[in-house]
Amino acid sequence: MALVGMETCPALDLLEPLPDGHYVTAFGPGHRCLFGTPSGYGGKFIPTEIAERIASGDIKRVNYASFGANVNEWFIEYAHRDGGITYGHGPDTPQSLYNFAATRTTPFFRVQFGASGSFVAWTDNSWMIQRIIPDDLRRCLEQIDMEGSTGRPDRPTNISWHNDGSFVMTGVQPPKQPVTARPWYPMWKLFGSVQRDWSRLWGFGTSDERADCSMGPLVHAAINPHRDMCDSYVFIKAPTGADGIDYVVRIGTEESVLHLQPPIKTVAPDEYRGKRWVRSLRNGRPHKTDAWELLLKKNEDVRILRDQGRGWFLAQDRRGMVGYVYEDWVDLKGAGKPYIPPAVALARFKSDSEQLSSSTSATEFPDLSYMDHCTDEQCKRVKEDENGIGICVHDLGRVLSLEGKGSATFLKTERNKWHPDRFHRICQGRQGTELVKKAQALFVLVNELLEELEEQG
Repeated sequence: MALVGMETCPALDLLEPLPDGHYVTAFGPGHRCLFGTPSGYGGKFIPTEIAERIASGDIKRVNYASFGANVNEWFIEYAHRDGGITYGHGPDTPQSLYNFAATRTTPFFRVQFGASGSFVAWTDNSWMIQRIIPDDLRRCLEQIDMEGSTGRPDRPTNISWHNDGSFVMTGVQPPKQPVTARPWYPMWKLFGSVQRDWSRLWGFGTSDERADCSMGPLVHAAINPHRDMCDSYVFIKAPTGADGIDYVVRIGTEESVLHLQPPIKTVAPDEYRGKRWVRSLRNGRPHKTDAWELLLKKNEDVRILRDQGRGWFLAQDRRGMVGYVYEDWVDLKGAGKPYIPPAVALARFKSDSEQLSSSTSATEFPDLSYMDHCTDEQCKRVKEDENGIGICVHDLGRVLSLEGKGSATFLKTERNKWHPDRFHRICQGRQGTELVKKAQALFVLVNELLEELEEQG
């Protein structure tokens, strides 16, 4: 089944970063994912319903999300700008989940989907399981004191697992004394590469030593249940003093990124806001095994935070990862141009378009450079044409795609506004011919997007 949703989700730029110590990781089938950190959000193939809800502007943060094996099966918690909390779900969400949600007596509600239609749902005082999850995870859930009969009630903050038997649960502390009535099962059990990276994070020499480790410092953990191999995961420890945050991240076949007490401090949102953006020129990093260096993806934007000297810069990618980049690996020549989020560019384009459509005379064409994003060589030549409008169809599509389901109607309206015959009637002065040419260029780009959308059905 094909993924539903945009490959990238520019609307995520509208969200406010999560508070310190809060993270969201939602793995889905294929390349679907959503990440949230105190530095911002990132994601791919986000369901259209979620993208449109965020683009509406009334959502402040996404506090939690989970994607099922079915592309129309998902759960999300929204924090609204007016202070309210609401939940969203996909159209194929199981009826049993609705029934369980109806029984809850407190606002807190979490759902974690696994492979093959499985899920675990829990509230402040109860939980339910559908289909198969690892036996050891089930035993852990059976031992959680959600009612608080022995003191403080336990409530997991996150639960994730894989069909190979690996699982990890955060927010629940094992008892200080062994449970005598039955064996106490630890809050994690890991195998293969995920166990090796887990051991590296905690500094274990062997897997047997992990039983002595307290889970207290672990603030976030997530395992991708939808891959055949357990090779995608995120583990984040709580910061200790001024040493920064220790974490390990691996996504599929990519190399694990391990940060252990890095000299890089966690960058607060206000510290990097307004910093310049540059385009990465290559994939990877100069030294493949050096986790201090930011793992780059060609043509992706990274934010330059500080000049560290000798050609090195401290930078942050769109997923919130912070690390060093070398000057030859990023396009510093274009660094003077500010990065404008697609949602902001769309609002500006609508304003320019509306202003022109209501005008009875036009003496200049809008400067559309705020949409310039594509780095394709062929497109660069088109943009450099002095008779052009400085953008290509990829730039325009990246911005106008935010209209979501209403894109076809919106594009038809815009196409009519920029029709050269109509535009000719409002042009004034000697530059009228030049303005009509530019309007025709934009008309052609909008029409190309509309034809592409109609071909997709």
